[in-house]
Amino acid sequence: MSQGRGLVESQGAEPGGTIRRELPVTPRRRRLVGRLDTERERVYSRTPDRRQSLVLEPLPLSSLRPREHLQPPPGGHPRDGRTRGRRGRRGGASQVVLVQPTVLAFIGNTELKHMEDSKLQCLISGFRPKPLDVAFSITQSNNEKRKIFSWNTEASDAEDRDEDYPLLKKCEAIKIYATLKKEKRGIFQVSCEIHIVPHVKQLDKFELLLEVRHGALPHSLLVETASFNVIAPPLLDPIWCSTDMPRLEEMMTLYCKIHSYFPQTIDVHWLIDDEQLPEEPFLSEPMKATDGLFFCTSSIKYLPKAADSGKRFLCKTNLRGSHQCKESAWMLKTVVCTPKVSQIDCEPGVPECGKVITLSCSLKDFNPPRCDICWRRGFEKLTHTQINTEEPYLDTTSNLYCMKSQASFTPKPEDHGVEFVVEVNHCNKTTRNAYKLMLKGFPKISDIIVHPSDAEYGKPLSLTCRVMDFYPKDINIQWFRGDDLINKDVLTEGPTEDQNNSFSLLSRLQLEPTALDYDKTICFRVTHKKLTKPTTKSVYLKLPAKHPVVSEIKATSEQAGKVSLETSITNFAPCYIRVVWYKDWKKISEVNDPSDIHIEENKLCSFTSKIQISIKETDIGKTIRCEVHHRQTNSFKEQTFVLKSKDFCGSLEQIPLPLVHNHIGTSRSYSVTNEEVLNPLKIDCVTSSPKPGENVTLRCFVHGKRAKEACVSWYKGIFPVDEGIQNTTCNDGSGFISYVTFKTEKEERECEIKCEVSVDVEHWEETYILDLRESNIVRQ
Repeated sequence: MSQGRGLVESQGAEPGGTIRRELPVTPRRRRLVGRLDTERERVYSRTPDRRQSLVLEPLPLSSLRPREHLQPPPGGHPRDGRTRGRRGRRGGASQVVLVQPTVLAFIGNTELKHMEDSKLQCLISGFRPKPLDVAFSITQSNNEKRKIFSWNTEASDAEDRDEDYPLLKKCEAIKIYATLKKEKRGIFQVSCEIHIVPHVKQLDKFELLLEVRHGALPHSLLVETASFNVIAPPLLDPIWCSTDMPRLEEMMTLYCKIHSYFPQTIDVHWLIDDEQLPEEPFLSEPMKATDGLFFCTSSIKYLPKAADSGKRFLCKTNLRGSHQCKESAWMLKTVVCTPKVSQIDCEPGVPECGKVITLSCSLKDFNPPRCDICWRRGFEKLTHTQINTEEPYLDTTSNLYCMKSQASFTPKPEDHGVEFVVEVNHCNKTTRNAYKLMLKGFPKISDIIVHPSDAEYGKPLSLTCRVMDFYPKDINIQWFRGDDLINKDVLTEGPTEDQNNSFSLLSRLQLEPTALDYDKTICFRVTHKKLTKPTTKSVYLKLPAKHPVVSEIKATSEQAGKVSLETSITNFAPCYIRVVWYKDWKKISEVNDPSDIHIEENKLCSFTSKIQISIKETDIGKTIRCEVHHRQTNSFKEQTFVLKSKDFCGSLEQIPLPLVHNHIGTSRSYSVTNEEVLNPLKIDCVTSSPKPGENVTLRCFVHGKRAKEACVSWYKGIFPVDEGIQNTTCNDGSGFISYVTFKTEKEERECEIKCEVSVDVEHWEETYILDLRESNIVRQ
């Protein structure tokens, strides 16, 4: 019999000696040995790597007892060299085998979904004895370890009683439930069920740590960890189209809002009937909402084709790296194909007055089939006319619809030269084609031809018009400039007889445009026996507007206490100007569209503005200003003259100032007084030759207001000027002047200065450009 199966009985013969004697094998002893072998094999199979460490000793005969009284072999359990003593049921000393627990940690998906309950399992099985500690901790992005759960198998409930870690006061996102189960032969099992409902603002990425403490474990501790990511799959709103009626070969844009996703990186694809569109879609920059989730908008441009009717467009998106896609669909029910409208045909080809004619028009390649057709004479709907419109039919080649419409009527003399129009309304889009009815024997007038096409003042211009197919020969033609008849420079060739027994002629007008021709229309009028009223052709001369040139103010005559001043305003077109004279800021004269404007040799306008003023001793040093405003060019020019004489009978010295300005000023609202000025605010530079890096003083005159009633603000660029502002009311009551002094930067070459004035509900502002490079103010 092999070792482990021999049955021996040991008796002490003498101290230190052992008598070994084989016992006879009986059926009862054989059954006991079989039971013992089965129990040992079960224990050994659990720890196959430690079988070699076990030395089987021959069992004494006294150990062969029934199975329920078997004890572990001497030396403890083969898996653990440690033993723990306890008293058996019979009161004698016995030993308990320590069995190391088997841990299966965090069974489940480590990718969690935002605000969805995710369930994980941790199983601790096959351990003995019962005492065992379980603890869970969490580590987030700040690497701070926080204990969230602690439990001992000998305690009735789980509790956070460990003070070694900072405790999480309340963890609503993670709930852990632990249960203990006792199995056969004193083996225990602990099951931990973890429920996680994460929110991306609190738990977007974290690590869970499981700590198991048991006496059978090496160092009495086992640690398992798992990392978790929180995601939120994207949600898609319904796709919407930029147009309610997608039309053939007209670009449309599809939009889809993508929201409630995390993290922010996603992939977006657009498809048509499961085929990816070749165009690259647009994806807006992701934005984070208040709940921590992201949203954006994707769009794609597409040019519909006729075959796209009934096709399905898809916007598909997924988190980058994920294969789970979400999609939104949109059906293109019908691609609207606008009908192609042919030119109107007339039957017969040469219509005659009093004979029936038929106008016909064809429509093709349109969809859907509903189409409305209306015939008009000019802008009036045709009456007393036979109209025949076919029902739309499907063209099998193009798979689109076609139709035809005809209008039959008897023309009258007043119908000559009138446009007959077919108006097609299809899916809220109107298409018009016109046919000018030219009756046989009635004059046909061509369009006026202008050569050269770009007219210039003072350069010869030729206008030509032809009259054809009229009968009888007698005809009257006239040229007009606006409503004025032109009798000169008109050359007419004909009338001459043509092969069809009708007549034709050619008329030519030679013209040198002047400023008076600006915005004028040149007309050619024909009167004939068959025409119920004269027929007119017209052309608009495209002449440019020219801004005026304003000369310096000159003193032309002097008398005791009086002086006459004048300035020349030349080279402008058209002739509409406004001239205003001021003494300082007080208006003393105004002329609108003067009548004594002359046309110079260059065919542009010229005007001399004169004024005579009385001067007093207090007028010494005052400035006389002349402002010229040209509406068509939106030009504003001014010249100044300074009174520099101590006796009023002597000479007056002129000091020209560089004050030819263009205003940017805007007036939101202001009251007009009896002394109305052109602009309510006027800014001048007091400092002569302002330079970069130095102090500059500007002044603004505010007409008709008092300083104490107004709120004045100065700005340099967008920054307010808070210091160096002084407001002074004028002694004559014409208004007040606001002064501002500021220092320019050394690097500045140009700066924008703005003055804002508010009085009650009225508000004005004026903006000026201070040009430091040319040492003057330029008002644009």
